[in-house]
Amino acid sequence: MALSIVCAMALGASAVAAQDATAHSVRFVTVQPDVNVEVLDFGGPSTADGKVIVLLAGLGGTAHAFDEFAPKLAKTHRVFGVTRRGFGASSVPASGYGADRLGDDVLAVMDALKLTRPILVGHSLGGAELSSVGSRHPELVSGLIYLDAGYGYAYAAPGAEPMAPPPLGTAPPVVQAIVAGVQRYDTIPVPILAIFAAPHRMPELASAEDREDKMTLAQASAFEKGLPSARVVRLPNAGHVVYRTNEADVLREMHAFMAGLK
Repeated sequence: MALSIVCAMALGASAVAAQDATAHSVRFVTVQPDVNVEVLDFGGPSTADGKVIVLLAGLGGTAHAFDEFAPKLAKTHRVFGVTRRGFGASSVPASGYGADRLGDDVLAVMDALKLTRPILVGHSLGGAELSSVGSRHPELVSGLIYLDAGYGYAYAAPGAEPMAPPPLGTAPPVVQAIVAGVQRYDTIPVPILAIFAAPHRMPELASAEDREDKMTLAQASAFEKGLPSARVVRLPNAGHVVYRTNEADVLREMHAFMAGLK
């Protein structure tokens, strides 16, 4: 998915608006001096095998985007959600929005919570943080799950042209900073599940559907070819917020993938 479409989704973030209707505890983790990020603990069984899940929302969303989805995962796994800096109740510093810095925030949360090799799950632009952590510190995670998140900001095929940020107009400064901080990742040596909504069902972006479908299918193929550790799943006519539009499919694929992790 082109960054322009991701930004459109971010600016219309009501698609993943906070519901806050489920039981969870809230804490804040200091990831840099004077920078705190919100962490939701959705509960779940304590496990000795490291199968803890950390959820990362798309651009413009918060950990509360998973208020309805996380409890399904918490039936079998311990589940946390992280609200990245710049959004929701997390700090809004003037800097620190490059992909690797955001990835470092996730690592800081993992360290603070003493999470041993968790499974990171990212929606949309959350895939950038997954790739940042998985490419630089593969030993610290059991696996990565991309929920319609495996686009150019998460994986750039060797030889592909760098992805230029789109015109952002009146987008909030934080969104502009995150888009400007997109980095290139082409080696991610950990087990991966990448679920693509391909072709998309995105009525809010109907005029762009044909172009985006071609791009999505091409990116799914590139992801599959370029990352041998990845299992790529294509869900026809799914929406971008795939864990809502195709919840049963996503849960089935996630559980099958996680069952095979060491």
